[in-house]
Amino acid sequence: MRESPWNDRNYIEEYLLHNRKYDSVTGEEVDYLIKRFNLKKGMRVLDLGCGYGRHSIEFAKRGMRVTGVDISEEFIRMAGQKSLGLDIEWINEDVMVWKARKKFDLVINMYTSILGEVGGVERDIMFLKKIRDALDTKGHFVITTLNAYRQAWMG
Repeated sequence: MRESPWNDRNYIEEYLLHNRKYDSVTGEEVDYLIKRFNLKKGMRVLDLGCGYGRHSIEFAKRGMRVTGVDISEEFIRMAGQKSLGLDIEWINEDVMVWKARKKFDLVINMYTSILGEVGGVERDIMFLKKIRDALDTKGHFVITTLNAYRQAWMG
Protein backbone atom coordinates (compact mmCIF):
# COMPACT_ATOMS: atom_id res chain seq x y z
CA MET A 1 0.00 0.00 0.00
CA ARG A 2 1.11 3.51 -0.71
CA GLU A 3 2.01 5.83 2.16
CA SER A 4 -1.20 7.54 3.18
CA PRO A 5 -2.93 8.31 6.47
CA TRP A 6 -6.10 6.80 4.93
CA ASN A 7 -4.36 3.43 4.80
CA ASP A 8 -2.95 3.62 8.32
CA ARG A 9 -4.06 0.59 10.36
CA ASN A 10 -4.97 2.74 13.40
CA TYR A 11 -7.15 5.04 11.28
CA ILE A 12 -8.90 2.08 9.66
CA GLU A 13 -9.59 0.36 12.98
CA GLU A 14 -10.92 3.59 14.53
CA TYR A 15 -13.11 4.27 11.50
CA LEU A 16 -14.54 0.75 11.56
CA LEU A 17 -15.15 0.91 15.31
CA HIS A 18 -17.08 4.17 14.93
CA ASN A 19 -18.99 3.33 11.74
CA ARG A 20 -19.94 -0.34 12.21
CA LYS A 21 -22.64 0.76 14.68
CA TYR A 22 -24.54 2.23 11.71
CA ASP A 23 -24.48 -0.98 9.64
CA SER A 24 -27.87 -2.09 10.96
CA VAL A 25 -29.66 1.03 9.63
CA THR A 26 -27.99 1.22 6.22
CA GLY A 27 -30.72 -0.73 4.43
CA GLU A 28 -33.39 1.58 5.85
CA GLU A 29 -31.40 4.65 4.78
CA VAL A 30 -31.03 3.31 1.25
CA ASP A 31 -34.72 2.36 1.04
CA TYR A 32 -35.64 5.88 2.15
CA LEU A 33 -33.42 7.48 -0.51
CA ILE A 34 -34.78 5.19 -3.24
CA LYS A 35 -38.34 6.11 -2.29
CA ARG A 36 -37.62 9.82 -1.73
CA PHE A 37 -35.98 10.27 -5.13
CA ASN A 38 -38.08 7.68 -6.99
CA LEU A 39 -35.03 5.69 -8.06
CA LYS A 40 -35.58 2.72 -10.36
CA LYS A 41 -33.51 -0.39 -11.02
CA GLY A 42 -30.64 0.36 -13.36
CA MET A 43 -30.26 3.99 -12.31
CA ARG A 44 -26.74 5.19 -11.49
CA VAL A 45 -25.60 5.97 -7.95
CA LEU A 46 -22.24 7.53 -7.06
CA ASP A 47 -21.00 7.06 -3.49
CA LEU A 48 -18.19 9.56 -2.80
CA GLY A 49 -16.04 8.65 0.19
CA CYS A 50 -17.69 5.22 0.14
CA GLY A 51 -15.49 3.71 2.86
CA TYR A 52 -16.01 -0.05 3.09
CA GLY A 53 -19.05 0.23 0.83
CA ARG A 54 -22.04 -0.20 3.10
CA HIS A 55 -24.33 2.19 1.17
CA SER A 56 -22.95 1.19 -2.23
CA ILE A 57 -23.60 -2.48 -1.56
CA GLU A 58 -27.18 -1.88 -0.39
CA PHE A 59 -27.96 0.23 -3.48
CA ALA A 60 -26.52 -2.49 -5.73
CA LYS A 61 -28.59 -5.18 -3.96
CA ARG A 62 -31.64 -3.13 -4.94
CA GLY A 63 -30.67 -3.09 -8.61
CA MET A 64 -28.81 0.21 -8.94
CA ARG A 65 -25.61 0.58 -10.97
CA VAL A 66 -23.16 1.87 -8.40
CA THR A 67 -19.75 3.53 -8.43
CA GLY A 68 -17.94 3.86 -5.10
CA VAL A 69 -14.91 6.13 -4.77
CA ASP A 70 -12.62 6.18 -1.74
CA ILE A 71 -9.05 7.24 -1.04
CA SER A 72 -8.37 4.22 1.20
CA GLU A 73 -6.96 1.24 -0.65
CA GLU A 74 -7.85 -0.99 2.30
CA PHE A 75 -11.52 0.10 2.36
CA ILE A 76 -11.87 -0.46 -1.40
CA ARG A 77 -10.36 -3.93 -0.97
CA MET A 78 -12.82 -4.71 1.85
CA ALA A 79 -15.75 -3.38 -0.19
CA GLY A 80 -14.76 -5.50 -3.18
CA GLN A 81 -14.65 -8.65 -1.06
CA LYS A 82 -18.12 -7.96 0.39
CA SER A 83 -19.74 -7.18 -2.96
CA LEU A 84 -18.87 -10.09 -5.24
CA GLY A 85 -21.58 -10.57 -7.86
CA LEU A 86 -23.02 -7.07 -7.48
CA ASP A 87 -22.93 -4.30 -10.12
CA ILE A 88 -20.44 -1.99 -8.39
CA GLU A 89 -17.42 -0.22 -9.81
CA TRP A 90 -14.91 0.40 -7.02
CA ILE A 91 -12.40 3.21 -7.56
CA ASN A 92 -9.44 3.75 -5.23
CA GLU A 93 -8.68 7.41 -5.75
CA ASP A 94 -8.76 10.74 -3.97
CA VAL A 95 -12.19 12.25 -4.69
CA MET A 96 -10.50 15.60 -5.24
CA VAL A 97 -8.48 14.12 -8.12
CA TRP A 98 -11.10 11.74 -9.55
CA LYS A 99 -13.16 12.83 -12.57
CA ALA A 100 -16.62 11.50 -13.40
CA ARG A 101 -16.77 9.85 -16.82
CA LYS A 102 -20.54 9.36 -16.72
CA LYS A 103 -23.60 11.03 -15.23
CA PHE A 104 -25.38 9.83 -12.10
CA ASP A 105 -29.00 9.95 -10.93
CA LEU A 106 -27.93 10.17 -7.30
CA VAL A 107 -24.66 11.25 -5.70
CA ILE A 108 -24.22 10.55 -1.99
CA ASN A 109 -21.61 11.55 0.56
CA MET A 110 -22.69 9.91 3.79
CA TYR A 111 -21.50 10.07 7.41
CA THR A 112 -17.86 10.98 6.92
CA SER A 113 -18.49 14.02 4.81
CA ILE A 114 -15.77 15.33 2.56
CA LEU A 115 -17.27 18.80 2.54
CA GLY A 116 -15.57 20.90 5.19
CA GLU A 117 -12.78 18.37 5.62
CA VAL A 118 -10.76 18.73 2.43
CA GLY A 119 -8.76 21.86 3.19
CA GLY A 120 -10.69 25.10 3.06
CA VAL A 121 -13.42 26.90 1.20
CA GLU A 122 -11.70 26.72 -2.21
CA ARG A 123 -11.44 22.94 -2.01
CA ASP A 124 -15.04 22.70 -0.77
CA ILE A 125 -16.14 24.62 -3.86
CA MET A 126 -14.02 22.34 -6.02
CA PHE A 127 -15.69 19.31 -4.41
CA LEU A 128 -19.18 20.73 -5.04
CA LYS A 129 -18.26 21.42 -8.68
CA LYS A 130 -17.20 17.78 -9.05
CA ILE A 131 -20.62 16.73 -7.79
CA ARG A 132 -22.35 19.13 -10.19
CA ASP A 133 -20.33 17.69 -13.06
CA ALA A 134 -21.22 14.11 -12.06
CA LEU A 135 -24.97 14.69 -11.68
CA ASP A 136 -27.47 14.06 -14.42
CA THR A 137 -29.59 17.15 -15.14
CA LYS A 138 -32.41 15.72 -13.00
CA GLY A 139 -30.09 14.04 -10.50
CA HIS A 140 -29.96 14.53 -6.74
CA PHE A 141 -27.17 15.03 -4.21
CA VAL A 142 -27.40 13.86 -0.60
CA ILE A 143 -24.82 14.72 2.02
CA THR A 144 -24.71 14.08 5.72
CA THR A 145 -22.44 16.15 7.91
CA LEU A 146 -21.31 15.96 11.48
CA ASN A 147 -22.96 18.44 13.79
CA ALA A 148 -20.97 19.12 16.95
CA TYR A 149 -23.87 20.95 18.59
CA ARG A 150 -26.25 18.05 18.05
CA GLN A 151 -23.68 15.57 19.30
CA ALA A 152 -23.10 17.66 22.44
CA TRP A 153 -26.85 17.95 23.00
CA MET A 154 -27.39 14.19 22.68
CA GLY A 155 -24.35 13.34 24.80
